[in-house]
Amino acid sequence: MPRLSRKHIISEYFEVMNSMRRLFMNMEHCSERTFTRAQMGVVMMVAHRSINTVKGIAKHLGITPSAATQIVNGLVEAKMLNKTPDENDRRQVNLTLSSKGRAFLESSEKAMHDRFTKMLEPLTNEELNELTRIQKKIADSFRSLSEHYSISE
Repeated sequence: MPRLSRKHIISEYFEVMNSMRRLFMNMEHCSERTFTRAQMGVVMMVAHRSINTVKGIAKHLGITPSAATQIVNGLVEAKMLNKTPDENDRRQVNLTLSSKGRAFLESSEKAMHDRFTKMLEPLTNEELNELTRIQKKIADSFRSLSEHYSISE
């Protein structure tokens, strides 16, 4: 069997990753999703990253404050987020996850975990450990590249 060039192997890896991304997005699309990907991202930011202002969300997503406001207002209207005036700056509002938002996030994360568990079922524990080790190595490489190009996570 001929030895493949690094360029060819990287191209194959890229194709596999794109295929997995498409399959994952299709799986996500088929599930009953009531919120956009951007809205889910904002809910996760407020819950897990402690980003609790429209300005912080806009900066993190690389969008305008008015676009972030539209996303946040939709989530407030859906009772997923609460807005509270900042005690020190009345022009600013702080965002917190509502009880409905927390319940939705927990069920979404459980569904995601269940999907990944099913998807990774064919792998042995040894293969899963190896996959995790390699993915961490790739993530570290991405992080160092993003620092080099001043890209935030």
